[in-house]
Amino acid sequence: MANPSSVANQAVSASPIGLSASSTAAAMVKRPRTPTINLAMDYQTADFENVLKRPRPFGISEQMNSLPVTYPGQSHAHTLYSSDDLPKSFFANIDQGSTVKSMDFHPVQQTLLLVGTNIGDITILEVGSRERLVSRNFKVWNPGACSMTLQATLAIECTAAVNQVVWSSDGALLAVAYSKHIVHVYSYHGSNDLRSHLEIEAHIGSVNDLAFSQPNKQLWVVTCGDDKTIKVWDAVTGNKQFTFEGHEAPVYSVCLHQKENIPFIFSTAIDGKIKAWLYDNLGSRVDYDAPGHSCTTMAYSADGTRLFSCGTNKEGESHIVEWNESEGAVKQTYYGLGKQAVGVVQFDTTRNRFLAAGDEFQIKFWDMDNVNLLTAINADGGLAASPCLRFNKEGILLAVSSNDNGIKILGNSDGIRLLRSIESCALDASRVASAAAAKGPIISTFGTSSSTTGTSIAVADRSAPVTANVGLNVDSRNLPDVRPRVADELEKSKIWKLTEMHAPSQLRSLRLPDSLMPIRLVRMIYTNSGGAILALTNNAVHKLWKWQKNEQNLIGKATSSLQPLLWQPSSGIMMTNDICEINQEEAVPCFALSKNDSYVLSASGGKVSLFNLMTFKTMTTFMAPPPAATFLAFHPKDNNLIAIGMDDSSIQIYNVRVDQVKSKLRGHQKRVTGLIFSNALNILVSSGADAQLCAWSMNGWEKLSSKFLQIPSSHMPDLSGQTRVHFHHDQIHVLAVHGSQIAIYEAPKLECLKQWIPQESNRLITDAVYSCDSQSIYTSFGDGSVYIFVATTLQVRCRISLGAYLPSNPRVYPVVVAAHPSEPNQFALGLTDGGVHVLEPPEEGWGSLPPPEIGTGPSISATAPGSDQQTRRAKSKQRQSKTRRTGMQQRRDERDAASAKSTLRLLENTVKDILADSRRLVEVPYMATLGDTLNALVANKVGAVPVAAPPGHWIGAGGTMIVESDKLTGAVRKHYIGMVTMLDIVAHIADDQMGGADLDKKMVVPVSSIIGQSLEGLSLWTLNPNTSLLECMELFSKGIHRALVPMDSQMENVQGVELVESASSYRMLTQMDLLKFLKDHASELEDIISSSVKELGTINENVYAINDRAKVIEGIKCLRTALLNAVPIVQSSDDIEEDHRQLINGKGRKLIGTFSATDLRGCHFSALQTWLPLRAHEFTELVSTSPLFAARKGLSPKQLVTCHPDSPLSEVIDKVVSQHVHRVWVVDQQGLLVGLVSLSDIVRVMRVSLLSKMDVM
Repeated sequence: MANPSSVANQAVSASPIGLSASSTAAAMVKRPRTPTINLAMDYQTADFENVLKRPRPFGISEQMNSLPVTYPGQSHAHTLYSSDDLPKSFFANIDQGSTVKSMDFHPVQQTLLLVGTNIGDITILEVGSRERLVSRNFKVWNPGACSMTLQATLAIECTAAVNQVVWSSDGALLAVAYSKHIVHVYSYHGSNDLRSHLEIEAHIGSVNDLAFSQPNKQLWVVTCGDDKTIKVWDAVTGNKQFTFEGHEAPVYSVCLHQKENIPFIFSTAIDGKIKAWLYDNLGSRVDYDAPGHSCTTMAYSADGTRLFSCGTNKEGESHIVEWNESEGAVKQTYYGLGKQAVGVVQFDTTRNRFLAAGDEFQIKFWDMDNVNLLTAINADGGLAASPCLRFNKEGILLAVSSNDNGIKILGNSDGIRLLRSIESCALDASRVASAAAAKGPIISTFGTSSSTTGTSIAVADRSAPVTANVGLNVDSRNLPDVRPRVADELEKSKIWKLTEMHAPSQLRSLRLPDSLMPIRLVRMIYTNSGGAILALTNNAVHKLWKWQKNEQNLIGKATSSLQPLLWQPSSGIMMTNDICEINQEEAVPCFALSKNDSYVLSASGGKVSLFNLMTFKTMTTFMAPPPAATFLAFHPKDNNLIAIGMDDSSIQIYNVRVDQVKSKLRGHQKRVTGLIFSNALNILVSSGADAQLCAWSMNGWEKLSSKFLQIPSSHMPDLSGQTRVHFHHDQIHVLAVHGSQIAIYEAPKLECLKQWIPQESNRLITDAVYSCDSQSIYTSFGDGSVYIFVATTLQVRCRISLGAYLPSNPRVYPVVVAAHPSEPNQFALGLTDGGVHVLEPPEEGWGSLPPPEIGTGPSISATAPGSDQQTRRAKSKQRQSKTRRTGMQQRRDERDAASAKSTLRLLENTVKDILADSRRLVEVPYMATLGDTLNALVANKVGAVPVAAPPGHWIGAGGTMIVESDKLTGAVRKHYIGMVTMLDIVAHIADDQMGGADLDKKMVVPVSSIIGQSLEGLSLWTLNPNTSLLECMELFSKGIHRALVPMDSQMENVQGVELVESASSYRMLTQMDLLKFLKDHASELEDIISSSVKELGTINENVYAINDRAKVIEGIKCLRTALLNAVPIVQSSDDIEEDHRQLINGKGRKLIGTFSATDLRGCHFSALQTWLPLRAHEFTELVSTSPLFAARKGLSPKQLVTCHPDSPLSEVIDKVVSQHVHRVWVVDQQGLLVGLVSLSDIVRVMRVSLLSKMDVM
């Protein structure tokens, strides 16, 4: 059973779900499929409910995503696949030995199949080689912890059937649901390494389904069972998080999904009821009936845009349908299922295009866009009556159960090739291995320059130790690797000529000015903006060099052409780490920079310090030694969470805000020297002085894998023990840097793919790093030289000697290398004498282009003089040709240059320039009633207000807490705990969970209780006063409507879009403020805003609407369902029947009005109750006569603000600003809706256009 945990459950707060949502860019993320069904029982021979307890649906490899909205009648764009792409060709039949109940393909290793059977066995199969990798039988791990009910059940019969098996989204965990109370969670470490992780007594009776979920950055397991409940468990500790009650029959399946960052759960019961739940305790949000009241499972298409279900009722009638989410109704029913199914029909989806179901001893396929049966196959016969089936993630393989306790594996042409490749590898593995051993490694050498030579190894066996004396360009596998490799593998075919740089004239170099004492550098990094370099010296002092914006450097980027300033605060006090009672000889200095360049975590053997990089002030210190911190890294998703490597070999996951160690990781044998996070894999990779790499899951912080570097015995030991790691930009490939070598590993298994070892055993590598585009690796050596490698092949592309950037000094050499974050050809060296040098190549880059004919090995011979002269002559002719322009072209260039300068002047503006005329901040106290809040919004004519609470009252809904403090003393005056908008109030009014409470009761609740009804209230966004215009536009282009701006005078030089530190006062900046500012600078944007909204791609063609029969309360509920601030009112149709209580697709309909949440600002609380029964269109006319609207300049709600597709963007901006609307409806010449243009759309296209102009400049 799960052991009790001292870790407090993290509260989850989310808005009520809507089954439709506005489309966002994030909504296009691809996700694994949700469950399919696996039943094989006869309704005619068993009681219906007992039947449903045994056969189960397949598992979910759940990865939460946001889905784009779909509408009734909307067509779905997808890749054009033909039926030939379906996996219909028979490959093999694998004997399982007992009836298959559930299957799930591994989400990463596409040919691994997890299988559960009716006798409680689980097995992991490699379907290509047909090898049974590992099996487990049903067994209660801790019988003493079982309930008395379960113990009594096991005493009668100690076996149980598997109802469900499922992988986690990364394949690191798998979970099993059994027919008796129990859920088992295993951790999988590859091959036959399967380890017990958790045992949970989840339900009374059968556990019918389960799935992994990851809301709120925590990995959970969702289960359902015969006790009519759905439960949520922490996948790390086994602690129960939620119990959902409301079904009146055993719960059969769960389907997990996420929309607009709101995760939710569909559950289905054997009585045909479908409910939806948020991760809270407020009950179900949706209550539907499955077609035919059938026992049903639900599944989304792979991209999450379409929802399907398949089920069978007691009479044996089966239904496979697509749902219209916005209306909670069946959109279309697919034909072709039999009328008397034996068991519940199974189904699955693939490639966003096809459905498959097991029925009548066949596999039946449908095109999602055609309700008629596409084709049916029998897979060479022998299928079960209602077979289980499961596609792999790519849809090239299909597993289906047979009636002889076996599994048939089918594939399309790609799938069969994959399986044949694995099959042949398995058959020939021993021959290949023995042949490779007999022949030895294939060795080729570099050219004649021995000082350049090294050994580049592509490891032949993932598990075998690397032999140190193998040579360059050995094939990276003894066995073919059929999995996709990095796209950059194409670079392997490019052979570069080695470029030698010995003189300062061959490159561009700049030594940064330094008026402070020269002390050896130990750490160095570029800021994320690329405009500064931060370094840490051996005496615990930080140095910061900043490049200033001027006419020669318009955007203030780091460059070797201009001197930066060594920045120092007016106080003269530098950022200095705690070094009290520390032996500096033994200290390991380290630091980490936050994503927004605002904060630095740093340590030099003493306490960890958190500095404000803008003011150099120490914000806090923590984690006093021992043990001492040796490496620091910010969590990529939460700046309050950091990973700290320690000198006692542990890694601590520490929350700065609550001053608490969340987890302690152990796996290294010596101090930790490197930490990097991968968002792509959701892992942390660490390196240590023990020359070991470890990979850790960010979900439960368990160790996934570890590998030791293979260090040649002939090489000089790295006395510093500074093994470091860096991620390729794909966040899968890891660069490991050690004194003896650089090597490329593949995460999460940490398999060594390439290795480069200097041939001279006394040459020490001091540091290495990827270029920002991951095409090159910059590597420094103890002799002062720098090598530039081709990242994918580890071939030396360029060699720079010490004399090229520094007068020869054998006692000085680089100890740290930093790569510019956006200029791939720029890097900086930190030297032992404390100097910092910025290096950039000549115009042709770091080395010449590959020769026309690609050879079999790298060439490092010098370029022949004759050929070099020809190259120079050719380039000279090209330059002369470019200067011969006509007078017209020159004048055009002059106009373009003038426009460019104008644009750059505009981009020099910051948030404080946009805020020039902003008024004071309107706020409400956290205990104010909702009615008081509505009246405050009305009186101040604003659409949102922050909610303030006294210190200690942290009751927010999960967003960032903003602190207002006394300017002189710094004492906290209040917290801003969330934002309440008109949409929050609308959503609360429409909430039916209050038992039909009237409006009076709904409006007396504290305003703090409704924070989070809409997405915007979940997070408080801040913008620093000196945030650039482009960064401000980036935030507002993502649907963020408003942000708080701290107004402290000491906030100078702050950049970025995130602020955690307190301020003495704030102002509100909105999208409308930004649009007003851009309108005032229309002359500098003329070439952009003169284009039409259609040309710029500003029109959003997904338009929700209500018809003119909808009442106010129904319109409010529609806004709440889709979490929209406004919808168009369209003319009702006489041709088709419509439910006026639901949102409809407004495209192509006659526009007659707008219903907006902000309309309620024209209606005092006292009048709102009487207006709710009115029709929405009538309401917009009445509210326009309100004195509150009469006092507004310009527009009343009755008026429509529209444009045409060919309207220039300037016209749309004029309408938005002058009439103060947040969207403009796009109509054709007949007044029919084409789409809409929102403020976010306008900001987005203008930002993209400005960035394009900058690229051209």
